[in-house]
Formats: sequence, C-alpha cells, structure tokens
Amino acid sequence: MGKTQVHIQVEEDRKADWKQWAEEHPDWTSLSKYIRNAVDKYHDDSQDSGGESTTTEVDLSPVLEGQAHTEKELSQLKESISEINTKLEEVNREVTSGSQKRPLEVRLREALPPAKPKTRAWSRVRQFDPDAPQYVWETAWSGKVTDLAKRVGEKPAAVEDKLDELGFPSSEIDGEKRYWLEEVEIDNSEGQ
Repeated sequence: MGKTQVHIQVEEDRKADWKQWAEEHPDWTSLSKYIRNAVDKYHDDSQDSGGESTTTEVDLSPVLEGQAHTEKELSQLKESISEINTKLEEVNREVTSGSQKRPLEVRLREALPPAKPKTRAWSRVRQFDPDAPQYVWETAWSGKVTDLAKRVGEKPAAVEDKLDELGFPSSEIDGEKRYWLEEVEIDNSEGQ
C-alpha cells in the first residue's frame, strides 16, 4: 500500500510544541509519526465508544461494602442506645419509687408539720426551727390528709388510717381533720 501525503495547517507555536514533544520522547521518531499515532488513537477511541466520549468504569463495591458496614454499626449503636434508655428508665423508676419503699411511718414523720396547724406555735415554729425540711413548709405544712398523702405517695384513706393507728395528734381545724408531729411548747419569754 502506497503512502499519500496529507497536509495540515496549524499555528507555528503549536507545530513547535508538537515537534519538541516528539523530540523529547524517543518512541516518536518524528513529528509525522507523532501526529499519525495521535490521529489513530483518537479514531480508535471514537470507534470503541460508538463515536461518543469514552467513560471509565469504577468498581464501587468497596464503597458499597463500607456503607453496608456503617449501616450495620449504626443499627447496633441505635440498639445500644435503646437498651441504655430502657435501663435508665428502670433506674429512674426505682429511684423515684425509693421513697415509697420506705415504711409509711417514716415517710409520714418526715411530712408532718412539727406543730399543731393554725396555732401560734405552728406559725412561729419556723422561727425556732430554721432547719426544718423545705418540703414541710411547701407541701404538708397544712397537716391536711390530702397534702400528706401527696407528699408520701399514698392514698388519703391509707394515710389517715396509718396516722390514727400510730396515734399522731390530730384535731378538726377549719372543718378538716389535721395532723402534726407533736405538741410544741414555745417559750415566749426568750427574745422579748
């Protein structure tokens, strides 16, 4: 097969770049060989891709395996968090119910006001007992069965029965039965 000469026109600086590249790479003995090979490669690549630009296939299986592993670890983490939350709820129930596990008598003694409600001693007991527990002042200070029942976490009827059984002092005050720890005598001569 005979050779035919093909002429192309390019800018001088492009021709100089191609020629320099061909001289620097010993596989390309001449600028003509370099151009022929470049055209052949372009032609072959175009035919292999059906005339469209070629695409590179990438193996994504390691990425997908990593994602599956991460999803598995995330699922295990969610399960662990759920177990921890369940255990925390159990501990919380036990802690909050701890006061209800102590004997009712002990809980009532802590909740009863230290003096008979609506008396002078009752109104002045704070002055003489500044260390009384805060909850006495806030929730059971009235000595009412309903307030005491709320404080100890029992039903009012059970609280009233236990208070009567234990013999705590009580009296009708303002139309309601009220209880207290003991009679308190306050010496009014001190501090006057």
